[in-house]
Amino acid sequence: MGDGKDEKKEGGEVSEKNKCEPSAGRMVRPPSDSSLCVTEDEEDDDDDDELAKKIALGPQCTLKEHIQKDADDESLRRWKEQLLGAVDVNAVGESLEPEVKILSLAIKSPDRSDIFLPIPEDGKPKGLWFTLKEGSKYSLEFTFQVSNNIVSGFKYTNTVWKTAVKVDSTKEMLGTFSPQLEPYTHVLPEDTTPSGMFARGTYSARSKFLDDDNTCYLEINYTFDIRKDWAAACALSLSAKFSERFELEAKRMGSKREREDNEGEGELLKSKRQNVSELESPDSSPPASLLPGFHYGDEDEEERKAPVNGKELVAGLNGAPVEEEEEDDDGEQGLYQGHRSREIEIRRDCPYLDAVNRQVLDFDFEKFCSLSLSNLNVYACLVCGKYYQGRGRKSHAYTHSLEAGHHVFINLRTEKVYCLPDGYEISDPSLDDIRHVLNPRFTEEQVEQIDKNKQWSRALDGSDYLPGMVGLNNIKETDFVNVTIQSLMRVTPLRNFFLIPKNYQHCKSPLVHRFGELTRKIWHARNFKGQVSPHEFLQAVMKASKKRFRIGAQSDPVEFMSWMLNTLHRDLKTKKNTSIIYDCFQGELEVVKESYENTDGETEHRSLVTTTSRMPFLMLGLDLPPPPLFKDVMEKNIIPQVPLFNILKKFDGETVTEVVRPRIERKRFRITRLPRYLILHMQRFTKNNFFVEKNPTLVNFPVKNLELRDYIPLPTPNENERLRSKYDLIGNIVHDGKPGEGSYRVFVQRKSEELWYEMQDLHVSETLPQMVALSEAYMQIYEQQQ
Repeated sequence: MGDGKDEKKEGGEVSEKNKCEPSAGRMVRPPSDSSLCVTEDEEDDDDDDELAKKIALGPQCTLKEHIQKDADDESLRRWKEQLLGAVDVNAVGESLEPEVKILSLAIKSPDRSDIFLPIPEDGKPKGLWFTLKEGSKYSLEFTFQVSNNIVSGFKYTNTVWKTAVKVDSTKEMLGTFSPQLEPYTHVLPEDTTPSGMFARGTYSARSKFLDDDNTCYLEINYTFDIRKDWAAACALSLSAKFSERFELEAKRMGSKREREDNEGEGELLKSKRQNVSELESPDSSPPASLLPGFHYGDEDEEERKAPVNGKELVAGLNGAPVEEEEEDDDGEQGLYQGHRSREIEIRRDCPYLDAVNRQVLDFDFEKFCSLSLSNLNVYACLVCGKYYQGRGRKSHAYTHSLEAGHHVFINLRTEKVYCLPDGYEISDPSLDDIRHVLNPRFTEEQVEQIDKNKQWSRALDGSDYLPGMVGLNNIKETDFVNVTIQSLMRVTPLRNFFLIPKNYQHCKSPLVHRFGELTRKIWHARNFKGQVSPHEFLQAVMKASKKRFRIGAQSDPVEFMSWMLNTLHRDLKTKKNTSIIYDCFQGELEVVKESYENTDGETEHRSLVTTTSRMPFLMLGLDLPPPPLFKDVMEKNIIPQVPLFNILKKFDGETVTEVVRPRIERKRFRITRLPRYLILHMQRFTKNNFFVEKNPTLVNFPVKNLELRDYIPLPTPNENERLRSKYDLIGNIVHDGKPGEGSYRVFVQRKSEELWYEMQDLHVSETLPQMVALSEAYMQIYEQQQ
């Protein structure tokens, strides 16, 4: 028993030694980690290199070293020749890694001639790479050349998506190949393309050629079509053949180019390119002429579209070209056939109008197709409220009309209503209310009378609401946005400006247009429901702020207000640097700074330097006195109160404010120009090295007739002007709860009745003016009396 254990131990030592030092009679090609652990059940090739165990492998040798070893052993030499074949030792490089080059790719089908696919250098073919016929049998044939070393576990993977959904994944093991001068040819097993109306369309795919070490020798990201016929594929095959012929001709001329003059050679290649171009499109313009002036429009505007194959190219979800379907499905007569003119029938009566359900219509969210997630040519089903793309025979809206029996659709951009699958346009005045909800509109006369309107509106569910006093949906911790929007809706010039889209139609900022849409929806008197969801506006805010303010993360309304006003001004400003934002909120301060500076370079001799400057402002920050540290006789914390006039003395030009950063300074502020709308914010939150503290001090402020000149010095007006220093409160934002947690609500005034309302997300209720003054004010908006 003991001898047996020793023998096993010695044998184990020999095996460990053999792992590090190759024996004389074996080829030492160490297996890779992935060849030991990868299985066929894995879904993605990118996960092959994530292994649970790492194996220590022996040293790797070049192929030339393997061949030269054991040269006197006849049996090993014959075995190597049988394994490697006729390998030229002089032609094999000294590299340890094999080199594989894919020379050609072709699609073979018994129904037609072969389709030769050009291989781009960057691995990204431009446009559609090829087109297949539905229900046809095909196989992929490719040739490749191996050099330098043996490639082990050579495999081909292919993944196919349609509208961002994976529909197929293929992994084919090709084998192990030794280097040789003649290329290898491999044909994959025959496959059949899917058929049917849902199978046709544009697909995106990614093909890779890898070895067992996951070394990628070629990766191609491309798009292809499945259609009813091979017609388009024939044209593409012809183009690919001539492109390949031109590349081979250019390579053949490489050696000749060194002996001939560069100028003459350039003329020769230019003439060859012209000949190839003429062969590719003998009776039509080349595909490149379709790209300039490319228009991504709606299918209701065919006169502005670039015709290709009787269909329009639009951008798909993954950036690949997707065809906008026509009303019929027989547009395959030619590759560059002109677009058929089409007249849409208009009917005043439709038997399906009774099925329109206004209860489910909600136009507050992004206009994206619920299936393809595309925002091009989106239609809303007026029966179920869902969004679908297109209205052609292969579109999602057309399919939905057949499957669900819903026949009335509205284009979310043109506001035209269609009946599908019949395809005619419906012109009925009973649908105007839906158009007004989709895109609210105001005339200048309606805008002037909006503050005089005292009538309530009624939603479809029977609830009453006041236009302009509707609740805003809290998507997720977006109450800081809701209170800011509700307070800005009380600024009359700003609201009137955004109620009329032609005031900012020249602006290209999505934030400006989304804010205008939200303003019109809040003040619209014909809404289907008594609340509005600012979802589209929040998406524009996230994009414009680079996710500084986003859904699901609580932020400070003061910071959001400052960012919002500055961004709107930047997008709306004119050449004179003016905008509706500056007209409403911009004032001016005189700032006197006092600081000590070294005059002679020594710290002992410092002199007091005073500088005076003027700076514009959009809001003023007020410092609250610190809360008391001790409790009262009732063992409760004392909540101090301070009049607003006391903290406004910061701007009387005499009160000194000490600043530590970026350097120690003493500042005095004085208001030199008052804005039409004054924004004040109380600095309640202070952050130390450990946590954020909230100052609970109550500020006593008047709701009406805030006279500033009684407490702070104001500039003397001109001869023909009157000093307007009296303000009325129109919005008061309040924070409830602990710092970093809590929630925000706002008190706003309705001018038509001079009543106050408390608003917190969807909750809107009338309140007394006395209740406004008892809250912990955080930010206020005052309107100047005229």
